[in-house]
Amino acid sequence: MRMPQTRAFLAIATAIVLFQVPVVATSPELGKTPQVLLLHRIDLPAGKVADYVSIESEIANIYRDAPVPVYWVALQSISGPPHILYFDGYDTFAQIEAAGDTISKAVQSRSDLARLQSDLSQLMQTSQAVFSLRREDISYRLDRFDIIKFRYVRVTVIQLRSGFEQEFAEAARAIRKPFEAVGSESPWAIFQVQMGMPAPAFIAVQLLTSLKEFDDAIEARKFDRENPFDFGKSKPALLPKDAVSSLESNLYSVNLKISNIPSGKSAASFISPTTDQSLYHSAPAVNPIRGTARDRTQQGRN
Repeated sequence: MRMPQTRAFLAIATAIVLFQVPVVATSPELGKTPQVLLLHRIDLPAGKVADYVSIESEIANIYRDAPVPVYWVALQSISGPPHILYFDGYDTFAQIEAAGDTISKAVQSRSDLARLQSDLSQLMQTSQAVFSLRREDISYRLDRFDIIKFRYVRVTVIQLRSGFEQEFAEAARAIRKPFEAVGSESPWAIFQVQMGMPAPAFIAVQLLTSLKEFDDAIEARKFDRENPFDFGKSKPALLPKDAVSSLESNLYSVNLKISNIPSGKSAASFISPTTDQSLYHSAPAVNPIRGTARDRTQQGRN
């Protein structure tokens, strides 16, 4: 989503420069997952989701008609309090800064866009953002990770205690093995948080074709759980008891009505570093994200 106040974007862009992130483009084989992920959450008052969606759809139409080369995918919460989670992927952090310039110019040149974004901001309760980097070594079926081709998305945030990063990676690989053995078609990408949450933290984004996958997934029956990243219920235990301080999970539907993807192309395969700044985009908020999900399971000691 585009920020009503572009000065807030510049503050984040300045902070990003402090990170020495290598400029590595997403490979053609893994072009369906972003290298840099920005999750931007907007919490809404009860009963205001329809109003928000109506305004945001107008904004998305303006971006498509202009056209403004900035793209994003909006996820609408099914579980937890009403909120929108924007899934914004980039090849590099520099592209985020470039997208901010594009957004600022669009708002300055379109009075209707500025008005709509002001109206949208009036509906927001909180606006929070978190930045993370892709960990393809512990992800699954990235060749199928095309978010606009799936109906549902499950986002799981794993907050670790310090010193357990390597154990977490080994546990994720262990979880992946049975999925590979049965040829599960449900892909997931794991991202390691860089900014916006206390480190160490990881975000698992799993794409689902239908909710029926919760009912008949072989993996769910085998491990006596439906969420593969719910380490507290794994049998046998894949992590030490105190490794995970908290685990939060939420389910979303992909709402293309309030998203903006390149016309006539798959958002996953469309990328042009020289002319378009973003694969999926919404400008970030200033405040760090408190969590991308609200269904909470506490693990370990408080």
